[in-house]
Amino acid sequence: MQIQHQIHHPNNIMKTTWNIIKDTTGSSHPYNPIATINTDIGSTAVPDEIAKAFNDFFIHVVENSDSKHVDINKSIDF
Repeated sequence: MQIQHQIHHPNNIMKTTWNIIKDTTGSSHPYNPIATINTDIGSTAVPDEIAKAFNDFFIHVVENSDSKHVDINKSIDF
């Protein structure tokens, strides 16, 4: 009855669906927040600095990938 209620009254249909699947199969991952991260300038535990480090990393990944030559025809073949 609980699952039936969740299906008919979801706040977020996708999240509800995955929660039902996880509960039914018994597979769930515990929430483990990132407490510290190593950067070029050292280790930090400050949440704003962690967010900035991730942001900088992903910005540089995109910048580096844009500089490489991409063969469009090869991409289309895939």
